[in-house]
Amino acid sequence: MATSPQKHVSSQHDPAALLARAVNIAHDVNNALVVLFSASENLLDQMPPDHPWRSLANEVYSGTRNVARLVEQISLLGSS
Repeated sequence: MATSPQKHVSSQHDPAALLARAVNIAHDVNNALVVLFSASENLLDQMPPDHPWRSLANEVYSGTRNVARLVEQISLLGSS
């Protein structure tokens, strides 16, 4: 059964529905971050300190951690 256009628009602006969607998206993003975080951490562990790409690997690692903190904040909104 199709939903009416009015009901669809209302659910798009419902704060609880928007929050639930944001938390679901945060969970999906977190899953991708786990891969990036693990890969960059492993790369840094294997890379010599003087490797020319080490600063780039550090940027990926740091950026991943920063995004993870933001995702955590979004997830916490759903638990309050």
